[in-house]
Amino acid sequence: MGWFHVPFRLILQIRRIRMMVRNIGVRNRQRGTRPRIRAPRENPTMFGRIVATIILIITLALLYLAPQGLLTKPILEETVAGPILMQTLETLDEGLAYRRIQDDGAVIDAESLAVYNDRIVDGDATVNLVRFTTLDTTMTEFPHLAGQDSEIWPRGEFLVAKFPYRGNWSPRLGKWKVYKGLGNEARARGLLPAPVLEIHDATAEEIRYLMPVKKQ
Repeated sequence: MGWFHVPFRLILQIRRIRMMVRNIGVRNRQRGTRPRIRAPRENPTMFGRIVATIILIITLALLYLAPQGLLTKPILEETVAGPILMQTLETLDEGLAYRRIQDDGAVIDAESLAVYNDRIVDGDATVNLVRFTTLDTTMTEFPHLAGQDSEIWPRGEFLVAKFPYRGNWSPRLGKWKVYKGLGNEARARGLLPAPVLEIHDATAEEIRYLMPVKKQ
C-alpha cells in the first residue's frame, strides 16, 4: 500500500463520521417525538368529596360531643363535705359501671349509686359501684355502720371537680379530663393521692368528683 491510498482512507473515514453524526441526529429526533408518559392525575371532584366528607364527620362529632363536655374545662374547687357512707355493691370495669348507673338513672336523693374510683392511687381500671349516703354532720363515730363492704369518709375538706353529664360520653370525657386535673392539683398542693367518688347527678346534668384532702 502506497501513499496514493491515503486519500481514499480519509474519504472513508469522513463518510463514517458523517454516518455516525446522522445516526445520532436520527436517535435524538426519535426521542423528541416519543409520547411522554404522565402520571395519572387525581380526579379533583373525588378529592373534593373526600375532603368535604372528612370535614362533615369532624363537624358532626364536635356538635355531638361538645355538649357532653369535649370542650369543657372542669371546674375545680375545695369544699367541706361529709361524712359519707359508701357501701360496695360490686366491682366492675369502668365502662360497665358507667352503663349500670345510666341504666338506673342515678337521680340524686338521700342516697344513690356512685362510682368509687381509685385510679389516681393505683391506676386500676376496675371500680366499685357503691351506694352512698351523706350522713348527719353531727356524727363523729360510726361503729354501727362499719362493715366489711363499707367505708366512711368523715367530714372534712375535699377537692371537688364538676363536669357536664349530658350523655353516654360525658363520664368517659370526664374521666379523661378530670382525673388528670385532680392529680395535677394534688401534686401541686403536696397532697397524698386518694380515691375519688363520682356522683352522677342526672337531675342537675352534672358529675361531681369528690377526693378527700389527705396531706402528707
